[in-house]
Amino acid sequence: VLLIGAGAIGSQIGFHLAREGYPIDAVVDGDRLLPHNLARHALFSDAVGLPKAMALAHELSGIRGAPVEGIFADVLAPGSVAEKLDRTLERADVIVDASASVAVSRYLSDLT
Repeated sequence: VLLIGAGAIGSQIGFHLAREGYPIDAVVDGDRLLPHNLARHALFSDAVGLPKAMALAHELSGIRGAPVEGIFADVLAPGSVAEKLDRTLERADVIVDASASVAVSRYLSDLT
């Protein structure tokens, strides 16, 4: 599973999938956790200021007992991690889009 979006919804989905035993390979998000995110986010205050993808991947690795890769990137403008993101997208069997972005959803729907 590749999780796109590590915000309020994505973090909750990620925790539930990991606890159900689904193999989450990577989390992609280009945002950092801010204090106001904590009202609905699955991460805790010790992650404030960190990239959401990295912090969530770290927590999911602990739940799964296996590494989960965090990719700090905007799917539509990945910059220096474009090749890494492309490889991750290509090898994903399942992509969960929790980005809350119509543009990202449209981009992902064209990958097949």
